[in-house]
Amino acid sequence: MKKVLILLFLLGCSDESKLSVVCPETCFTFDYGVPGEGVCRAGTPEYSEKGVCKLLICAGEVGPESEICNGIDDNCNGGVDEYVFQFQNPCEQKFGVCGEDAAWECRGEHGWVCDYGGDYEHEETSCDGRDNDCDGATDEIALELCYTGEPAESVLHSPCRAGIVRCVDGALFCDDVTPSPEVLDCKDNDCDGIIDEGFSSDVDVVYAIDDSGSYDTFLGATVYAVKQFHTAQADPNYRFAVVGFTGGVEHLPLVHLKQNFTDLAGFTQVLNNMSIVPTGSEASLDVVAESCNGSLGLTYRASSKRVLIVFTDEPPQTYSAPPTSAQMATQACQGSSVQVFFVAQDYGGYSGICDDTGGHFYILSSNHSDTIGILSDIFTNSCE
Repeated sequence: MKKVLILLFLLGCSDESKLSVVCPETCFTFDYGVPGEGVCRAGTPEYSEKGVCKLLICAGEVGPESEICNGIDDNCNGGVDEYVFQFQNPCEQKFGVCGEDAAWECRGEHGWVCDYGGDYEHEETSCDGRDNDCDGATDEIALELCYTGEPAESVLHSPCRAGIVRCVDGALFCDDVTPSPEVLDCKDNDCDGIIDEGFSSDVDVVYAIDDSGSYDTFLGATVYAVKQFHTAQADPNYRFAVVGFTGGVEHLPLVHLKQNFTDLAGFTQVLNNMSIVPTGSEASLDVVAESCNGSLGLTYRASSKRVLIVFTDEPPQTYSAPPTSAQMATQACQGSSVQVFFVAQDYGGYSGICDDTGGHFYILSSNHSDTIGILSDIFTNSCE
């Protein structure tokens, strides 16, 4: 019985050499890296027919590479961008907020990026007095149209206009022109399409006539023309005042009120008594300021159109303390809604006052017909 069992055992073992060999279906021939991690992929093996699972080719396999900054696990170890070689070149930007402490950082799929800090902007958008895009210029933000006036449709009427958003000293502002209270200056100040609305037909006219010795050539023609024009006009809504500005001699102050507002008859009488002061100082800037700032006691009517006409052959002068500048004279008349007209020699310095108060500058003439033409232009076409 024992002999039979041993024989059966030997017969079973004799078939062991006929068992089949099963080779792997995938292959990966690299010494490090894990297939399926990062970029690594297993390949398809091709084996030798003569050998037992002897690999000839691992087709299509993808192996690991040295790790670089790209947001990918290049070495197939389960980590991304670790142990990458630090970028050593200096950062390009050195101006503004970039400074000297900027350092390169690995930003994954964006690669190496120089970290300039939280205030850095690739394109400047902040108005903060700093060079955020590090190009050497401060606050060069993109320009945009703006309008802050109310109502919005006021922008359609001059002098209102849209502006541009600008950044100055770290602050944004719009350089638009918006509505202002209406004044009697031949302008649509409140930008509603109507000029000088709300004012009556009353007109208060101040004449400041140079009566110094040098004006003797012009005084006769000036007085004659003024009387002739207003006598022909004969408008009962007009009142007239006369201010002198040749002083500094005898009892006369530099700027003095010869006649407060009166009717045409009273005004004509004052003109008839005009005479030349042989010497003195012509305070042409002072007379503008004082005719507008209330210091002379001129009694302008509340809603009247206010006109100041200065006749002189002298350049701009001031003898007040502190000195009166053209800007100070202009601001005084703007504040009291007085239009200023100069009839003078063209020395320069007067036209700016006229333009900024809604008036005009005219060249002085010794011909009374020329002067009447100037007055006609002032009172007939003053808003054209």
